[in-house]
Parts: sequence; C-alpha cells; structure tokens
Amino acid sequence: MSVALISIDKLKKPDWDVRFKRSGEWQLHFDTLIKRQGIREPLHVVKDGDQYVVVEGLTRFQAALDVGLKEVPCIVYEKLDMDPFVFAMHMNMLKNTLSVVSVARCFWKLYAEYGWSVSQIAKEFNLSRMHVYRLLKLNELPESVLEEIEDGKRPAFPESRKKRHMSHDVTSEGFKGGKGVRCPYCGAFPEKGKGKWIYFCPDHEDYYHDVLRWIYSGEGQRPFWGGG
Repeated sequence: MSVALISIDKLKKPDWDVRFKRSGEWQLHFDTLIKRQGIREPLHVVKDGDQYVVVEGLTRFQAALDVGLKEVPCIVYEKLDMDPFVFAMHMNMLKNTLSVVSVARCFWKLYAEYGWSVSQIAKEFNLSRMHVYRLLKLNELPESVLEEIEDGKRPAFPESRKKRHMSHDVTSEGFKGGKGVRCPYCGAFPEKGKGKWIYFCPDHEDYYHDVLRWIYSGEGQRPFWGGG
C-alpha cells in the first residue's frame, strides 16, 4: 500500500456500486467543494494492469472528472486481501455512509451472485444472522417502496410489529401518543426518519452515528434498548 498522485486518465470506476442510489444534487454540491478546496481525502484504488480501479471514493472521483482535475491523491493497493466489492462495503459501512437499502442490496449481491450464505455474510460484517436475513428480505419489496425507504418516507421494517430488533422497535400502538417506529433511546415517536436507517426523536438525533458504530462493532448482537 502506498500514497500517490495518480493521473485521472488512469483511474476507472468498477462495474458495481455499493450505493443503491446516488444523489445528483449531492454530487453537484460535492463538485463545488472539490473545485474550491481540492480533494483532501485520498481515493482508495487497486492496481489493474496499467490502470487503477476506484474501490472507495466514487463521489470524489466523479467530482474530479466534473471539475477537470488532472491528478487525484490515492491510496494505492497492488492487490487486496479480499474481493474489491467486499472491501468497498467495509470501508463505507465503517464510515456509516451506506443506507439500509444500500446494505440490503449489497448483501443480496453477495448472497445471489457470490453464493455467500447468511452465516458467511453475518460473520464477515459482524452482524446477527437474523439481521442479515431481514436485510436480504428487503430486496423482495417493490422498487418504488425501496425508493421511499431510501428517501426516509417510510421505515425499513414496518412489518415487524410488536417485535424488538437491533435497529428498530416497532409497535402498532404507542404508549406515548404515537405509532410506528420509536426512538430506540427513549421510546418517543419521531415524525419522520429524515432519510436515516434508525429513527430518533429530536432530543436524541445526535446519537445516530454513535448507535450505528455500536451496531457494526458487534456489540449490536445483544439488546441495546433501554438507553444502556
């Protein structure tokens, strides 16, 4: 592994994407930032003949193309000790940048195309088998429903009524005057998910990234509920 400035002509996108959907509006915003301050966080690339495949940092790479950069700072791997797609998943999940739909789609690719078992996926990403299974089941929903989940217009697991789950607690009737997906920290009922996987009430929105890090640490396989 090394760090180098690579000519943008030698970089290429992979034939897969770990994200379910990429926002054109966000890309334009990112283009403006890159044009003003350049790329501060190197892309992660793996050597492929005389070119390099971008395995992490596709938004930055597209911004570099859009604003006409000639060279891009990169962390270069001669080869990876895992499949590049799995590597990209790990990188993005550790940074908490993948939506629940994106993770579900990635797990489905591993399951249906790579032939991984549920147990294998769970072990690789330090999640419970039940959680992996439920994420795989999300792929059975219509594309329009997945779009609504991605946009935060509906929860990812509305069918799990009166059943506790590591990222949601859903009930049909709320004791605090609401219904739907409760804040996992205090049990209040937020009005919207605001595009996030786990719904928090306004008083506890700042806990979102801490809880995601906790889930991916592996401790998420034991109950979190009750604020502990």
